[in-house]
This record gives sequence, structure tokens and C-alpha cells, in this order.
Amino acid sequence: MKNNKGISLIKLVIIIVIVIALFFLISQIILKSEEENSKKLEQARLVARQESICNIGDKITTDKFEITVTNIEERTKVGVSKYYSTVDDYWYILICSTIQIKNISNEPKRIYDYRPDFSMYFKIEDFNEKHKYYNDPEYTAHYQFEFDNFDVAELTINPGETVTVSPVFKVDKNIYQNETFYLNILGGTALVKTK
Repeated sequence: MKNNKGISLIKLVIIIVIVIALFFLISQIILKSEEENSKKLEQARLVARQESICNIGDKITTDKFEITVTNIEERTKVGVSKYYSTVDDYWYILICSTIQIKNISNEPKRIYDYRPDFSMYFKIEDFNEKHKYYNDPEYTAHYQFEFDNFDVAELTINPGETVTVSPVFKVDKNIYQNETFYLNILGGTALVKTK
């Protein structure tokens, strides 16, 4: 049977099937190529994260700051005298960090910005970023009171000045004990092992 232009219906169906098959084949090749590129990018990202791992006491230098994590400790209680703040040590643990930040640029720089929940832009996370914890403002404030020379309100530092910040993270104890966690400095510029 032919249509009015002389092409048989069977040939038309075969042409349509071939076009659909070619379209499907080309789309599969494109998807496979994108998947391979995505895997390569993820592998490169993991290598970059691996290379950015530092230890406590290492100097981490950027174009603006020289950063040294001087201490990381596990606790269940922070604060001074009767004004302690504690966690249920069956479920949670507090990861307390002390970080020195020096402005090595030629102009005043903000050392951190506040998130909407008032936590600072410091976080700890496992290597694959499945578990992330931003610092807890309440525990951070209590921990800061333990330091006599700590200027809680310091947000901007002048060239050559150094400040100490002490973010505290309230972490699920079971997750923390079963994973290797890192303190994420300046959005991944460096990762410092927490234990």
C-alpha cells in the first residue's frame, strides 16, 4: 500500500523506526560521555580534597589569611564556673576547635560571615561530605568565655593582626566515632583532621 507520494507504508515505518533507534543510540552515547566526565570531575575533586588535608599546627596560607588550627578536642561540657553548657554524652559530643587567623593582606578583611542561624562559616564534615555540621552558636559562645583574651565581637582584622576564633560543633556521637572528620577551613581551602 502506498500513500499519495508513492512511499510504501512499510518503508515509512522502517524509516521512522531507524530514526528513533538512531536518536536513542546517540542519546545513550551522549549520556555515557556525560557520566564519564562526571566521574572524572568527581575523582579530580576527591584528589583535590585529599591534597588539601592538613594537621593541627600546620600553617594554611591563602592570599588573605594565614590560618593555624592550634587545638581540636572532644568534650561534653563547655563554659566557666557555674555557667556550663553540656550535652547528653550518650547521643552527642562537642568538637571544640581553636583557630588563629592572621590577616596577611594589605587591607582590613572580614574573617567570617554569620549564617542566618548565627553560626559561623566553619564546619566539620566527613571526607565524602555525607555528614556536615556547622558550629553551634550557643556552645561556641560558652567555649569562648573560657579564653580571657578572646574578643568575641571581632569580625574584621587589620593587616598584620591575628585573632583567635573557637567554633564548637555539636555532633552525633555514633557518626563521629565511625567516620573520619575534618574541619573545613574557608570553604575547603584546607581540611584539618579532627582526630
